[in-house]
Amino acid sequence: MTGQPLLRVVLWAALTLDGDDVVASEKLLQELLQYARLWPGDVEVVNDVVPLTSPFSTIRVPRRTLPFRIRSLSHDRLDDSLFDDHPAVVLSAAGHRYRSLSTRAEHAGVPLVYITEYSERTSRQQIRVSDLAWWRKARALQWLRTGRRRSHAAIARAAGLQCNGTPTYDELSHLSPSPLLYFDSRVRDDMIATDHDQRLRAERYASAAPTRLVFSGRLDRVKGTQFLAPLADVLRSMEHPFRLDVFGDGPEAGQLHADVDRFRLGDLVTLHGAVAFEDVLMPTVRTTADLFVCPHPQGDPSCTYLETLACGTPIVGFANEALVGMSRQSSAAWTVPLGDVGALASRITRLAQQPDELQRASSLARQFATRHTFDLTYQRRVDHLLSVART
Repeated sequence: MTGQPLLRVVLWAALTLDGDDVVASEKLLQELLQYARLWPGDVEVVNDVVPLTSPFSTIRVPRRTLPFRIRSLSHDRLDDSLFDDHPAVVLSAAGHRYRSLSTRAEHAGVPLVYITEYSERTSRQQIRVSDLAWWRKARALQWLRTGRRRSHAAIARAAGLQCNGTPTYDELSHLSPSPLLYFDSRVRDDMIATDHDQRLRAERYASAAPTRLVFSGRLDRVKGTQFLAPLADVLRSMEHPFRLDVFGDGPEAGQLHADVDRFRLGDLVTLHGAVAFEDVLMPTVRTTADLFVCPHPQGDPSCTYLETLACGTPIVGFANEALVGMSRQSSAAWTVPLGDVGALASRITRLAQQPDELQRASSLARQFATRHTFDLTYQRRVDHLLSVART
């Protein structure tokens, strides 16, 4: 340590130390590197000693090459030692494991900023759509209800709050003396749709070509993959010309393949599997997709939303909290009631007949994404941390 102001970042199940190497998702490492670039001092990462869990592919990096320090602790040992050396600010997730940190930080006179992603409503939806046994769902829902008051009290004691997406910002910002709304993504300036891309898009919208629909993400029930084949079946029954390209992998991949076969959709739906984000997925969505289909039955603040808008591709999907908030913020998305496949198909067919409306939404999507690139977002987040540290 150099004696410069210290930013301490507390992570859970985010990276693994393997000998002299660090194993983590490339997305997380880019985020931590951005903290190190922007924070005017030292950065230390405190990692919870639990098995690594990440929806993103992982990479291995020599620990000595990283410009931040890493310390591993079990969450039951996240005690006053986090604050004894008086860091300028501590940034931590707001899960139940870290509720006690706000009291300890308050006693130590150290500013603590929590990060939130899942609202109470979204957490309930994720439990209900999971494949847990009914009694496990009931117990999880009860545990969620009983912990709500303690979580709110912890956030109220903290010096600041950073909310990924509108669901937790709408739910919790009033509790915090310094809340910040941000949108998580991996979007850089050079990934955003160009003027040339937009001119070609306008030509596609004005043509009579079949509607090119796209879905990308983890193939999981919480992402709504169980609705994709029924949606395609309804669109076919409405005699609407379309193609649906699905990118991603996950626990429901086998079931989705079976559904495509069962509905005999092989000539309309293509399952591409997992592809490279920057080299394949973003260019494809940017240059070939007319609409992004988002059947998420719950409101996790997926980075897919902003990454799709950066491609100039409007979104149509179920009215979960995150997409409703993104639609409100960007005016580049449309929503239908949760789980209503017929309404989703009807909205797609109507939009296909409104090329000017699609192009308007496409332009607004690009404008919104330009204001929320990875670099700009992390600059705002670090500026917020600095303002909290100075308070």
